[in-house]
Amino acid sequence: MLAAVTCRLARASSARAGIAVVYHRVGGKGGDSRLEILAALSGDSFARQLRHLRRHYRLVPAGDLLEAARNRRRWQRFPASVTFDDDLAGHVQQALPALQRAGVPATFFLGGTSLNGPSPFWWEDLQRAVDGRLVEPDAVPHVPAD
Repeated sequence: MLAAVTCRLARASSARAGIAVVYHRVGGKGGDSRLEILAALSGDSFARQLRHLRRHYRLVPAGDLLEAARNRRRWQRFPASVTFDDDLAGHVQQALPALQRAGVPATFFLGGTSLNGPSPFWWEDLQRAVDGRLVEPDAVPHVPAD
């Protein structure tokens, strides 16, 4: 409900603006943001978000977002780009099929981290340190102690 109201208010605005929706980890049952530094968004939640974006925004590739925002006029849909960071395998295995089913374009930013084989990201190393009690959970702002 709040999202639909926000969309209507945004369309009424004459602002020449757009939004980039940035995803990292998507798919499966999702993670627990109370316990994980970068919890995955569940596949079901991702599909719902894609439907919402498709219904209420003008979806464009990230490379077209600036021009789409410049050309936007009052009462037109806000342009939005769906993007993915960190070149994770789940982007191809989970996100890409959902994007194709929803007919949503997306831009994937590849960091090259896994060019020479699988390599953990910094937040995965930190998560292992928290899980293994090498770092106290309260030392990481949003990870609660058990």
